[in-house]
Amino acid sequence: SSPTPPPTTTTTTSTKDHKPRLVNRECNTDLLLTLLHTSSYSTTTALSTISNRPQTYLTIWTKREKELLNDGFRRYCGSLHMIGKCLGTTKSLKDIVDYHYRFKIPDQFRRYQEKKRVMARKMLGYVERR
Repeated sequence: SSPTPPPTTTTTTSTKDHKPRLVNRECNTDLLLTLLHTSSYSTTTALSTISNRPQTYLTIWTKREKELLNDGFRRYCGSLHMIGKCLGTTKSLKDIVDYHYRFKIPDQFRRYQEKKRVMARKMLGYVERR
């Protein structure tokens, strides 16, 4: 039998290459390890507790929390600390920073790249018409 992955990660299978990949950003690793310890390292007991209250152990952003983050971003010009105060106690500053750099920055960069492509096409069109 193959060894099981460490309790701090969730193993998923990529459909492309069928190799397992580890996903742990959405997990509260410290809380999971504490739970495993308090469960006397019984994975069955720990998994049962997790399945009863998964939101406690996962960092899942609700639609409302995303709206509050976006409103806070507009209001406080990107001050993540102030945005955190808008969200109250539902998310830690670590969660907010992680969400910002994983989801907001890539979207902004993609939009910037698309604008650059459009400008390059326009410039190429001007050059070709000369």
